[in-house]
Amino acid sequence: MNLSQSSHRQTFIDLLAEDIRKTAANESYTFPAAAARVLLKWLGYENDMTFIDTKDRGIDAWSATNDGFDLFQVKTHEQDSDGLLDLSAFDGSGIRDLERAKNFWVTERFDKVPQKDLRLLVSRRDSALRSHRLEATATAIPVTFHLVILGNVLTPQAAAEFQAFQRANAEPILLDEIPIQIYAVLHTIDDVIDGKWRERNRDWMDAKGRKQDRINLRTSNEGAINDNHNAIFYCKASDLVDAYNALGYQIFEPNVRANISNSRVNQAIRDSVLHQRSRREFRFLNNGVTITCDSFIKPNNQRKHFTVIHPGIVNGLQTVVALHTAFQQLNQRDKEDFEQNCSVMVRLLLNTAVDDITKVVKATNNQNPMKPRNLVSNNFEQLLYARIFAEDLSWFYESKEGAWEAFDQDPKRWRPALSKHPREFKTDRRKTRRLDNADLAQTWLAFIGFASEAVNEKKTLFEDRFYALIFKQQPRKHGFDYDFALARAREDSIDLSPSASLMLVSYLSWYFVDAVVPTASQNRQAACTRLGIDPSRLTKSDLDARLSGDNQFILNQILAGMSLLFTEFVGFVLYRTFGENIHHLGKRILDNHSFSMMAKSLAPEVIKDHIDSNTFNEKDLLCVLWLLFVETIENMVASGWEENYRAAPIKVRFIFSRETRERLYREIQKTNEFMKKRSVRDPWAIGVKEGQGLFDFIRSCIME
Repeated sequence: MNLSQSSHRQTFIDLLAEDIRKTAANESYTFPAAAARVLLKWLGYENDMTFIDTKDRGIDAWSATNDGFDLFQVKTHEQDSDGLLDLSAFDGSGIRDLERAKNFWVTERFDKVPQKDLRLLVSRRDSALRSHRLEATATAIPVTFHLVILGNVLTPQAAAEFQAFQRANAEPILLDEIPIQIYAVLHTIDDVIDGKWRERNRDWMDAKGRKQDRINLRTSNEGAINDNHNAIFYCKASDLVDAYNALGYQIFEPNVRANISNSRVNQAIRDSVLHQRSRREFRFLNNGVTITCDSFIKPNNQRKHFTVIHPGIVNGLQTVVALHTAFQQLNQRDKEDFEQNCSVMVRLLLNTAVDDITKVVKATNNQNPMKPRNLVSNNFEQLLYARIFAEDLSWFYESKEGAWEAFDQDPKRWRPALSKHPREFKTDRRKTRRLDNADLAQTWLAFIGFASEAVNEKKTLFEDRFYALIFKQQPRKHGFDYDFALARAREDSIDLSPSASLMLVSYLSWYFVDAVVPTASQNRQAACTRLGIDPSRLTKSDLDARLSGDNQFILNQILAGMSLLFTEFVGFVLYRTFGENIHHLGKRILDNHSFSMMAKSLAPEVIKDHIDSNTFNEKDLLCVLWLLFVETIENMVASGWEENYRAAPIKVRFIFSRETRERLYREIQKTNEFMKKRSVRDPWAIGVKEGQGLFDFIRSCIME
């Protein structure tokens, strides 16, 4: 029983209508444009999608992978006078649009297409043809034309035309001697809401509300290897499709990764099922599915299947979703072949069979690679950070890929429960206070004194070498005082997770610089304006020579690569000011002027205006530290450092080199001593009292 056949059908239709209304209002889309985006999102096709709103040639949206193409035509009726959806039958105009789309894809030349997004589609098609020619493969390129209707059915005449279109394209065609297999798929309103129910289900109930806490998996002729704790066997792929139909995402509940819809591997899996040969070889081509469960009942002479109670797929989410998608795309003959001949290897484990299920996930999940951050997303400290950031700081903490999107779609079912609505993470500037813990790991590691590792080893920050230091320890000193040695920092750390507030300070320091320093193109344009240069009258080498003599251009160029160095600088100054007590002062810092504005409104451009106009508060910590940092870098540039920078083959490595950082922090310590003896007249030092050192002044900014 699907949701579309249940009493809850209208509830989901109303949710769909509201989603379309909000999308149209928030993004200033027309109703058809908003409907196209929402319908494809509900169907799971939102990633890497190119939408075409005008002069579409029968194509409203498209996506492509190395293995195939998906082209979409979306049909809607106008809303009625009460804003309700008109779900009446659709005529054959959609099928005629599919014909136009097919003719465009098959025949159009790149140089004849003025529309940018359609030219990109033709370019991708031509690239795919070249790749297949070089590979000398006989496998056809699958091209699927999707007709999506915001309605219940096609008219009888339109349905007959659609079936005729399918029959006409049943056999492969040749394009530049490369085989192309065209498929046509119809998606009605029922397909859309059934897909949304599967995505949202988190109960042991089917779509009709009946209890269902088990699935049946038939074994192939080879039988199974099993004992009382686990089993390994080939199961009918159609049984996994049926399980997903019946329970939706509930069978993925223990998985440590939010679904990444429409990934390249997902489409590759789907495309392999579309071909009879690879469909029959699927069990050898796919890594299989790992399922944990509370218990299972083995097959016997009367029962040819495993009955799995409270199943939880911990590896293979993409495989199951792709199988389901592919099955819907097959014609009746191929569906029968799929049911008979397509199988998947299953590893079935009791929940008690292993001590740590994430070890199983890591060991088995290498088809859609499981990133280390996703493996730890259910660790206690990660779940606690999610709650603390939400409840205490009103920031959404993303501990895994797709976390915000999943929460935004269904906040009531998000785990851990946050007691928050997505709008509570929005600023008045329509920004979202969301914090990716991959970025946070970088900024925090830089803040405590290891900016070089944060830059150069970003991909390994969730592995054993760094994870505990970042998320489970509080270093007593800055990395500078450990001679930038990770081992010394680990040995001298307190075994407590860092303060979420102070970690947010590190993130906001990085975010601020990343937002206010001009990009390369902005810097170049500003320099040309400042110097009165018309770049169109100069060769690139002549222009570069002119710009290289402009001090402001060079300074901005250097600062553009220093966002994490500034973050480390902020950490150095605060550690020097408060020592290990800094770990208790995160909230005090977040209450300070510009840090407070950043934490609440994410408005770096406003802070930059205050800095440029010299209208910031004299105790504004972020403004003070930024101006001090820029002044110190400017002095280093003027005193010989720039020559080494220009000579460095890899500029980023030189910026984060030991030489640069040691020099920077020695200069800051000299500034501290100088201020105790003489007055400083710089804009950042307006609030400094006579004889007050830098670190005492920083203390006063926070504590007074």
